[in-house]
Amino acid sequence: MHFSRNRHNRILSSITFYKCTHILQVFLLFLITFSSFSADVTFNKVFKGTGTYQVESNNITVTSEFGFTGYRFTSAIAGATQFSGNNVNGYLTYDSSGVSKTRYGTISRLVKTGSNVTAFYFIQTNSAYTQTNSSLHSAFIFVDPADETDSDYTSSSSRTLGTSSDPVDSALNSFDATQPVVPILTISSDLTTFSSCVNTVSSSQTVSLNGSILTTDVIVTPGPSYEVSLDNTSFSSSVTIPLTSGSVNDVLVYIRMKALATSPASETLTASSTGVTGQTVTFTGAVSPVSVAGTISATSTTLCYNESTTLTLSGSTGSIQWQSSLDGSSWTSISGATSTTLNTGNLTTSTRYRAVVTSGACSSATSLDQTITVNPEISISGTTSISLDLTSQLTGTGTPATSNPWVSSDLTVATISSTGLVSPLKDGTTSITYTQINGCIKTILFTVSTTDTDGDGVSDNQEIADGTDPNDGCSFKLASRILTPSVAWKAADCDGDGNPNGTDKAPLDFCVDGLSGAVPAITTAQYKFFSSSDCDNDGIGNAMECFGGGPTCQDFDFDGIPNYLDTDSDNDGLLDSYERNIDSDKDGDADYLGLDSDNDGILDRTEGSSDA
Repeated sequence: MHFSRNRHNRILSSITFYKCTHILQVFLLFLITFSSFSADVTFNKVFKGTGTYQVESNNITVTSEFGFTGYRFTSAIAGATQFSGNNVNGYLTYDSSGVSKTRYGTISRLVKTGSNVTAFYFIQTNSAYTQTNSSLHSAFIFVDPADETDSDYTSSSSRTLGTSSDPVDSALNSFDATQPVVPILTISSDLTTFSSCVNTVSSSQTVSLNGSILTTDVIVTPGPSYEVSLDNTSFSSSVTIPLTSGSVNDVLVYIRMKALATSPASETLTASSTGVTGQTVTFTGAVSPVSVAGTISATSTTLCYNESTTLTLSGSTGSIQWQSSLDGSSWTSISGATSTTLNTGNLTTSTRYRAVVTSGACSSATSLDQTITVNPEISISGTTSISLDLTSQLTGTGTPATSNPWVSSDLTVATISSTGLVSPLKDGTTSITYTQINGCIKTILFTVSTTDTDGDGVSDNQEIADGTDPNDGCSFKLASRILTPSVAWKAADCDGDGNPNGTDKAPLDFCVDGLSGAVPAITTAQYKFFSSSDCDNDGIGNAMECFGGGPTCQDFDFDGIPNYLDTDSDNDGLLDSYERNIDSDKDGDADYLGLDSDNDGILDRTEGSSDA
C-alpha cells in the first residue's frame, strides 16, 4: 500500500525544525520513497448495493453496512501520487476477522448532497479492470468520514441513492488531502487447510504482504506447528522482510506445516512492524495416517455366466477407489465404487479387481488384485418347438451334471430324458433346465404346439415328415393321425364317393363305404381317388371302365351295373378279370367288352373259356 502526494507534502511541512542539511537529507529520502507509493484513501463505512449494477449506474440501492473494518482504496497505477481520470481503477482492501481481503474495481460515480460529495460509487471488476458498461457487477458506496452521520448512512432501511457524473479524480484528490498519514501493513491470503502425511511436511501455500510508510522491517511468524520461507526452499520459525524505501510490495511468504504425528489445532500467522497494527491469518492443518491397502475377499471367486459376486475390503486405512481390469494391465476406476464392499454386477467374462486406498495427503496404497473367474455361457442346441407327434433331441455345452442334468418344469406338457430327449404330452410350454457338473444352469422355454392346417387329423410337422401336403386335407397317411379332424374336414368328401369324410370308413378310398352311383367328374379333385381305384377288383382300373369320368359311367351290357362295378361287363359268362383289358382279335374292343373276343364266329358265351 502507498501514500499520496498530498500526505507527502504534509509530512514535509512537519520536519521544518531540522537543520537545513538534515532537511535536505530527509527530503531526498522522501522523494525516493514517494516514487514507489500509489495514491490511496481510507474509509470507515462501506455499503454494498443490493443486486448488481452497471459501471456508470445512475443510482444504487443499499440497506446495511458491508460489515468489515480497515477499508482502503488504492490507485491501480503504481507510483501515481494522485488519482486521475473520471473512471479511477484501483483495489479495495479490508480486514475480515484478521484476514486481509481484496476486491478490484473502478470508482466511476459520486454521491452528492447539493455540491457536497458524501460518498464514492465503486463497481467491482476483475483484477485486470476489464468490463463493459452493459455488464452487471457488485457495487459499493465508500462514505466520506465527514458525512458518516448523514441520515443516508445511518438508516438500516432500504434506500436508493442517486449518483453524479461529476469528475471523480478531483473529488478523490480533495478527499485524499484531508486524510492523516498512517503506516499500512496488509496480508492477502486464500489459504486452505494444510494437509500432510504423518511425519511428513505439507505442501506450501502463500500469503502476499504489502506495506507502506513503515519504519522497521516486517517480521512474519507462524504458529508453532508451521514454518515459513521467502524462497520456498529454506524454511524456519520466522522470516524478516526488509523494507524498500519504507515499503514491502507484494512479497510472497511461503507457509507449510511441519512434519507432525497428529493434526494441530487452529493456529495463526502474524506479520508485524513497529508502529503499525499487526496483521494475522488463521488456518488449520490435517495430518493423515499412512495409507493401508487392506485385503480383498470375495463371496465367490468363480461364477456362472451372467452372475455377480460381492467383494469386501478389510484392514484398509484411507478413502477407497475400486478398479477393474480384463487383462491385469489396464485398470479402470469404477464410478461411485468407494465403499468397503463392491457388488460386481452380472459378469460375462473373467475380471480382476483391486482397491486403491488414499489416506489424506499420503501416497496411495494398492491392494493385491482379486480375479473373478466366469465360466463360459451355456448353449443349448436342438429344436425347441415341436408338435405332439414328434420328439426333439436337445444338447447342452460343457459336461452335464451326474444327476438330473435335464429337467422339465411341467411334466404334463413334456418330459425330458437324462440325455436331453424331449417327449411331448400335450400342447403348451414348459421350461427346460440344463445343469452342468459345475452347477451352472441354462433354462430355455420349450413349446409344444400341434398345428393341423388342413384339419385332416395329422399335424403339419408329421405331414412334412411323411411327404404329404399339410395344406391339403385329402393328402395324409391315416396311420399318422393322432388328432381329431376338424368339422370342415369331416363335412368334406375327399374321395368323392358321396359319403362325407366324417362317416366314411375309408375317406381316401372311393370304393369303400361310398354311395352307389356317385362318381366324381373328371375335372374335380376327388376324381383322382376314383380313377386310381378298381372297385370290382377285375384288374381293370375305374378310369378305364368309366371312361371320361362321372357322374354317369358306361354300362356295356345294360344290366344296370356300371362297368367299374360289373365283374362281367359284357355279360358273356367270362369274368372281366379273365378277359382282361386286351383286344385279342384286334377289332378295337377290349376282350372284356367283346362278345366274340377271338372273332371266330362263335360267341364267347358259347365257347366259354375252352377256346381261349
